[in-house]
Amino acid sequence: MPINIVRFVNMSYDTPQATLVVLTTANALLGAVLAALGSYLLTESIREFTSTSPAVCLIIIGLLLIFAADLATTGIITQSWTHIRIVASLGLLAILAELMLMLAVSQSPIRARTSLRNSWLRMYTGNRLALQRVEHMFGCCGFEDSANMPSHSNCSLGGKAQGCYEHLAQAVFYLSKIAAKWVTFAVVVQVLSLILGSYLIVRVFEVDRAWLIEPEMPAAGDVPPSEPLAAAAAPAMATDAPPPSPQDNAAVAGNATNVESA
Repeated sequence: MPINIVRFVNMSYDTPQATLVVLTTANALLGAVLAALGSYLLTESIREFTSTSPAVCLIIIGLLLIFAADLATTGIITQSWTHIRIVASLGLLAILAELMLMLAVSQSPIRARTSLRNSWLRMYTGNRLALQRVEHMFGCCGFEDSANMPSHSNCSLGGKAQGCYEHLAQAVFYLSKIAAKWVTFAVVVQVLSLILGSYLIVRVFEVDRAWLIEPEMPAAGDVPPSEPLAAAAAPAMATDAPPPSPQDNAAVAGNATNVESA
């Protein structure tokens, strides 16, 4: 990416081409933001209760956008249709993945209670130590209250009567809300970039169609355009010739006398 920017700065300025490079740079920055957001969600999510798939998808989509932006910059500078077609395919693939991710994230709050209950039940029967860590982190006891699947019998001691469901649901809603906002923003930016890019790419890529134009053949009886030019040039060349000198005239007269005597 930095190499392509240096090559762009060194070439002559062109408004459509500069706009396309700005669009690719913006998409590269968007990819970096999505990758960073995915890493943040991956570290902040409670892995026992929330899926890491959305965070991993965000990281992959971000890296894909960075790669596509670098490839697009190379294609714009070199005017390579192969690069542009690959970038367009990657852009459509990224938009499709983001739409699917948006759908999955928007449905996660709806299924939060069932999903969280199943996860709590699974750890209640197999890994109560993980439940103790969750209860200690949020200061709660049990799932819905202290009598609903607590991690141990002394869980409610110390005033921990509130269940952990509300805390877990708030964490899931918070992470889903952040992901949904940024994915929606990314889809809008990419759709606008594809529309504007397809409009500008025609102005940047000049297609040579001169070989498709048939030369005009002169009609029968028409004088080729080269002959009048030659005829007009002949008097001019004669007019521009220097006058003969006396020596030349004497030589010509001597040659004529010799011819007559012969």
